[in-house]
Amino acid sequence: MPLPALPRWLAVTEVDGQRCAGLVILAGVVLGAGLVQLFTSLGGQTSRFSLELLALVVLQLAGPLMVSLLAILRLNPDWQERSRVEGRRAWRSVVLPAVPLGALLMLMFLASAMGAGVLATPRTDITGELRELLASLRSSDVLRTVIRTSVFLAAASAWSLRLHRIGLRQQRDAVVIQNDSLLQSVTLVLVLKLFWIIAIDPIRLGLPA
Repeated sequence: MPLPALPRWLAVTEVDGQRCAGLVILAGVVLGAGLVQLFTSLGGQTSRFSLELLALVVLQLAGPLMVSLLAILRLNPDWQERSRVEGRRAWRSVVLPAVPLGALLMLMFLASAMGAGVLATPRTDITGELRELLASLRSSDVLRTVIRTSVFLAAASAWSLRLHRIGLRQQRDAVVIQNDSLLQSVTLVLVLKLFWIIAIDPIRLGLPA
């Protein structure tokens, strides 16, 4: 008996995830390895402390913002095409998949950054280093970061979809629509980031215990 087909929004999530995964993982690897090398070589920090600083940067400073911006850059043309083809029903293939997609991409980014950071440390005991790092991560911090990324990406996709609809109704040039939606979606994510750290979840500068 054949397995039932996935709901459309889950199938779209899978496709969009495949499109964004390579870019997100590459960014995580570059950030993780680069920051750990910077902290250990130029800052003179220990491997453990450097990895804790990396976790702070990924979870509380750069992670959700970077992941959301990379996904917007990669998916904005696809959102525009879905808006043109599907009309009012496009939210099912744009906004709905953005929620699980943001969570999945953030976890990919976190894993790639932490993995690259561990490999970039001068210590030879990689397994022990990784075990210590995982023990220092608080599940509540990871959960908040994942939720924040999902919110950012869903809000950006909804705003982008709205601009695409308006542009299509006004018969504007497709390139102009795409550029405007990209710029405004990125701006929206930056504003949401600022609002989040001020009003909802202020950045805690203390390192994991």
